[in-house]
Amino acid sequence: MTVLRGNKGSIHEENMNVLLDNCALWISEINLLENEILFLKKVLKSHPFESNIPNLFEKLTLFMRDFDMILDEKDDLLVAIEKHNSSLKKAKQNNGGDTLKLLLTHHTALQEQVITFFSRFSKCKENLYEFTLSIIN
Repeated sequence: MTVLRGNKGSIHEENMNVLLDNCALWISEINLLENEILFLKKVLKSHPFESNIPNLFEKLTLFMRDFDMILDEKDDLLVAIEKHNSSLKKAKQNNGGDTLKLLLTHHTALQEQVITFFSRFSKCKENLYEFTLSIIN
């Protein structure tokens, strides 16, 4: 993340734009992730695997459940990002003022949530791909 510079607590507009750009990128990536999950779920529901694979139904059900949990978490995360984005826009209009430290702290915490969220999704996807490779070989 870019370090913000400023005089006496003010935020330079260019630095505030970096934080706003982060929020826009997160929203865009989360929307793409949602489409990817919907695609993967549709593939899983189409029963592309042979039914003689042991515990196939249970494994597919677990993958679907994991993806559903990520989609639920996505909704809460998007709300938090939108709220933070609004706070950033207000602070930008007011030249930041005394809210700089609070906004930076909140942005950093939100960034950690986003990273954790994408890591969890990547792990679920990796598990699905490993399972798929194991039955293809």
